[in-house]
Amino acid sequence: LITTAAGLSVGIPSLMFHRYFKGKINELTVDMEQHALRLLNLMQGNRKL
Repeated sequence: LITTAAGLSVGIPSLMFHRYFKGKINELTVDMEQHALRLLNLMQGNRKL
């Protein structure tokens, strides 16, 4: 029973941190993709932003 409690006390916060950082990574990925598209548009001569 002690081992189960210890495992849950480690596992639950780990899952919370994992979800938080996964969300941050997804936000950064979308931001990088948008910037890459803007750069490609500028390189092709499309000045619409």
